[in-house]
Amino acid sequence: MRNSQGIGIDFIPQKGGAIHQLYLGAKADPIFSSFNQGDDIELDVLFKQALLFPFSSRLKAGKYSFEGKNYNFPINEVENNNALHGFLSKETLEVESIDLSEDKAIINLVYKYDGGLKHYPFPFQINITYTVSQSEFALDFTIENQGSTSLPYGFGWHPYFEFKEGIRINMPESLKQLVDAKGIVTGQEKAFSDLSKYEVLTEPYDTCFKYQEKKPHTLVLGMGDEYSIELWQDETLGYIQLYTPSFKQIALEPLTSNINALNTKKGLITLPAGEDNTHQIKIIYKPNE
Repeated sequence: MRNSQGIGIDFIPQKGGAIHQLYLGAKADPIFSSFNQGDDIELDVLFKQALLFPFSSRLKAGKYSFEGKNYNFPINEVENNNALHGFLSKETLEVESIDLSEDKAIINLVYKYDGGLKHYPFPFQINITYTVSQSEFALDFTIENQGSTSLPYGFGWHPYFEFKEGIRINMPESLKQLVDAKGIVTGQEKAFSDLSKYEVLTEPYDTCFKYQEKKPHTLVLGMGDEYSIELWQDETLGYIQLYTPSFKQIALEPLTSNINALNTKKGLITLPAGEDNTHQIKIIYKPNE
């Protein structure tokens, strides 16, 4: 759905509300690496623009314990024997409302879960709001615990960006999370500032970083001569994962928690019965001066 200037959004309710494409700026530039047709949408091995819940990144061997009980998520990263990115991205969301004007689009999506899966028996409702204007996109994600016990979770988002030349990035100083051969954190971390100079990437990444201060953070992508993209995440999202399937494509994943958080508890959120939390992420389009 796009206005007369071409500004707008295409999303897929049947893919957990994943965004196919976002159009921003005076020229309605496509922002994301969108799906190809057919198998790419159905298989989605890259989790393009996926909403990640009730955990993001990897869960070691799919296993975790919570309040004295053991659970096992299905393995979907077979080569490393891990569970990956939870299950929301495979679910169908209800489109509750769409409010369109020439200046703004507001889309509200809802997902209600009754706790029926043995590996995650915690009922919840998720409300998602996408707000699109000419130069900004906002994602508001609200999770409400509708069960009678506490609910453990992590939330993340998985947008991809494409580059005609090299990936130019400016990321705040952070703590690099060290991992083993299967991509699971070891508990070690080290100070990292290699991407704070707005230079072109010269090495691949599949790496999680922890921001050192509890506050909103902004990462900047240089998209060529005409504009840059700012990825803003609020203070509840204290981590970010970078993944480069090639040197012309990068996934930036704002996260509430670390890899394997259902086990390590690093960044894991425990939501009491009847309570709710909201997390916000923004994409800001900045014309070059």
